Amino acid sequence: MSFNMEDNQPEITPMVDERSWAERNGFPSWLLGTVWVIVAFVIFQVVGTLVAVLLLLGEGSGFDLDNIAELAFEMLLGNSLGQIIGLGLATMVVALLSVKARNYKVFMRFTMPKYNTGLVFVFAILLVIVAQPFFWFLAHLNMQLPLPELVSGMDDMQIELLEGLLAAGLPILFMLFAIAVVPGVCEEILFRSYLLRLFEKSTGVILAIIITGIIFGLFHLRFSQIIPLSVIGMLLAWVTIQSGSVFPAMLMHFIHNGGTVIAIYLYPELITMEPEASLPPFWLVIGSIVATIFLLYRYPVATINKEGVHYVQEET
Repeated sequence: MSFNMEDNQPEITPMVDERSWAERNGFPSWLLGTVWVIVAFVIFQVVGTLVAVLLLLGEGSGFDLDNIAELAFEMLLGNSLGQIIGLGLATMVVALLSVKARNYKVFMRFTMPKYNTGLVFVFAILLVIVAQPFFWFLAHLNMQLPLPELVSGMDDMQIELLEGLLAAGLPILFMLFAIAVVPGVCEEILFRSYLLRLFEKSTGVILAIIITGIIFGLFHLRFSQIIPLSVIGMLLAWVTIQSGSVFPAMLMHFIHNGGTVIAIYLYPELITMEPEASLPPFWLVIGSIVATIFLLYRYPVATINKEGVHYVQEET
């Protein structure tokens, strides 16, 4: 409000509506997030398939899934471009509908941890490493669950496709880029930067972690692995919220996927290993669970400064 000097009457300054587009139009955050995950998945699949097919046609090759090793480069490149466009770039654009422009970086958690940055990343690295036997154990349990024949067939096809890609003998750096770097960045932008924030606003922190973790598990369409994938999603969400940054989760995602690539590159026999043979020893699983719980409990300490102040989350 200001004053008109001629008649000393207050001059009312119109208020600027700083609400996001979604808020102004009454879209619930959880609904916007759910719809976008579905749309992003479709864009990812369409772009990835289209790029792979165009590359194969340009080379005069056919599209024969029975000979997947010869198609591995084109399929992985298409998959990577699909993730970059559909999950990463498109999500960053759509996120503009849900946030005030001046708070975009904070909303998406595209900021470094406020306190003890190095310690926050060290904790994240230790957490994803010590949790691996626990994830293997969950994967083993998941594979014991009966699945409908149709779902089981889809899962078998996914496993065969993945095995063919990993066994194709592509350069290790390209494999790390396609299977670890791109998903580590793009999936974290979709799930931990955007979707997690939307569900936090709708359901609160705990439910947001659980719901987005389950959606993350379903997103991969690997029903024999849905339990470990969901738990991994919840773990990444917890780290993101506690650190106030999506970057530790990106690093953890890269380490998790990259470790698998390197292990199979060094030991190709792991691809065809029977599920029972891949089950870690019981003592290792217990140790993994105890260490994971301990690090989860201590992780918030890494985000506190010397005065005992936790990072301040700016208004979004």
